[in-house]
Amino acid sequence: MAPNGNDANAGSKDKPFASFEAARDTARKFVGKERRIVALPGEYYLSKTLDLTEQDSKLTIEGSEKNKVVLYGGKRVSNWKKLDKNLWSADLPGVKEGKWDFHALYVAGRLGERACFPATNAFENLGTWKGQHLPALLGHWENKPTLDEYLKMPYDPKDLPETLDVRNAEVRMFHVWSESLVGVVSNDLQRHVLIFSSKPNAPAGAKGRRKYVVLNGVCP
Repeated sequence: MAPNGNDANAGSKDKPFASFEAARDTARKFVGKERRIVALPGEYYLSKTLDLTEQDSKLTIEGSEKNKVVLYGGKRVSNWKKLDKNLWSADLPGVKEGKWDFHALYVAGRLGERACFPATNAFENLGTWKGQHLPALLGHWENKPTLDEYLKMPYDPKDLPETLDVRNAEVRMFHVWSESLVGVVSNDLQRHVLIFSSKPNAPAGAKGRRKYVVLNGVCP
């Protein structure tokens, strides 16, 4: 495989494939044998998850040179236009329409700093969970929180605007010695509660820790 390969090629070093799917499908013609997919140096963009099944037993996927192959689970954005000294933009067809979305942007090999609200310090949620927190060997909780208690975070309506874009907003919750990063499914504007897409490490208010910030999606 090579970033400048072609899936119509034979898959050799001189004529490599471009995608992992093409290389995997070719390797599946030799089920039961030891097989290798070798990625030549460069950057590869996976627009979807590479599915592997029992057909891929004894298959090894590796880079030809250590630390020279980079896989990105996303799309390459190349049509940037400079608007101002420090401001660039790029049209991404389908994002506004909700056909696809993204939560992070890598720039020059580094994760770009995302919009954070508030810009300094943090908000405090109104979580009231007061259950006893135990050591990990004892199961963490004296009375295990329910899924509903994990997934709901009440907040002060003065902190978050009703225009919060829940499609790509993420909440970073700060716990006693750890933190959680969770997506948002919905914003209950009547009860002022955010509904998370996955469980944080602890429910809102556990051990009296309530600090949080919102990444992406906020339009004050």
